[in-house]
Amino acid sequence: MPTERTSPSDPAPAASRSAVASTARVVRSVQRSRLERRTVLLLAGGVVGVWLLFVFANALADASDEAARLTSERQVNASLQARVDAGAVEIVTIAGTGFQDFIARSYGMGAPGERPFALLTGAPPPPAMVPLGEDPVTASASTPLEDWLELLVGS
Repeated sequence: MPTERTSPSDPAPAASRSAVASTARVVRSVQRSRLERRTVLLLAGGVVGVWLLFVFANALADASDEAARLTSERQVNASLQARVDAGAVEIVTIAGTGFQDFIARSYGMGAPGERPFALLTGAPPPPAMVPLGEDPVTASASTPLEDWLELLVGS
C-alpha cells in the first residue's frame, strides 16, 4: 500500500503527530512517575522496617536486662529472708527461760541457795587441749579431784 503524502499546508496529520508524540511523552512520564513512586515507597518501607528492627531489638535488650536484674533481686531477697529467719530464731532463743537464766547467772543472780562461781582474776590459762587421735605430750600427775580442790580452795 502506498503511503499518502501530505503537504505542509495540511494541518490534520501534523496535529495528530504532535498528539501522538505528546501522548507518548505522557505515557513515559507516567511510567517514570510510577517507577519513582515505587522507589519512594520501597525506600519508605525500608526505613520503617529498619526503625521497627531497632525498636524491637531495644525492647529485647531491655527485657534481658530486667530479667538479669530480677535474678539478682531474687538473690538479695533470699539472703534478706535468711537473715530475717535467723533473727526470728534468735528472738525465740533470747525470749526462752534457758537463755535468761544463763544471763542472770552471769550477773550472779541464780536460783536461791545457789553459789556463784567465777575464776580468779589473773588465773593461769587452762592447759592446751590435745586434739583427738594424738598422743598426749605430758601426762598430768594429779587427779581431777585434786585439780578441782586446787581451783576452789587454792594451794
